[in-house]
Amino acid sequence: AQPVEKDDKAVLDAMRSMQFGATEMDEQKAAEAKAAEEAAKQAEADARKTYETLLGVLLTSEDLDATVKERYYECDYKFLETCENVKATAAESGDDEGVARVQAVIDSISKEAAAQIEAATAVLGKVLNAGGPGLMESEMAKLCKQGKVSSAVLELLEANIQAATAAGAAE
Repeated sequence: AQPVEKDDKAVLDAMRSMQFGATEMDEQKAAEAKAAEEAAKQAEADARKTYETLLGVLLTSEDLDATVKERYYECDYKFLETCENVKATAAESGDDEGVARVQAVIDSISKEAAAQIEAATAVLGKVLNAGGPGLMESEMAKLCKQGKVSSAVLELLEANIQAATAAGAAE
């Protein structure tokens, strides 16, 4: 029954195309494409505004490192691109102080990323050095209960699993 329904739709589309010269369908498709493009532009503008707001919070923070640590989860690649764009605009306008302030934000984010990777590496090291699979699982559960397993630990664990799988190790 399903191929018939597809055939029926194809026949109806062909009839509409002949009857209306395909312009009505083309107009509808163009309107849908335009609406999707507008929605994408709006989403991009909203994201840019969110990143600019976050940058403003960080630039006006009294303790930049503490604020970055608290809001680190919001500092993704797109945010860093926004920082670089703002820094470039400041440089083009000769605002050396602005360049330095944005660079300080970027440096603080990099420092926090390094600290999180270092901490994640230490936690993962405890798990991997616990012994066999059962002991590793037990150590991971213990560290989870202690609140020591961050998203950085899980991402590092996932990367290790992917590397081991690619090297031919069993999971």
